[in-house]
Amino acid sequence: MSFLEKYMAGWQFRSRTPSYAPGDELVVNVTDADDDTSLVRVGDTRLKLDERAPTGARVSVRVTAFDEETHRGDAELLEVLDTADF
Repeated sequence: MSFLEKYMAGWQFRSRTPSYAPGDELVVNVTDADDDTSLVRVGDTRLKLDERAPTGARVSVRVTAFDEETHRGDAELLEVLDTADF
């Protein structure tokens, strides 16, 4: 195994549209609000939260539904970890 192969072992590229399964737990930032719901984005993937959280807040969520075709889903807000103070 060459030095480069050893150095690059385990590396992989991230996707712009990650997929999730129901039950996956994530720590993400709230990016938008749409009517009475908050939205989080991971790349081009969007998850709609079941509760309102402040835009810019870092939150812990659990994915409840996910459509791999559209990269859209729903998530349950578990905890607001911190909020952004601008």
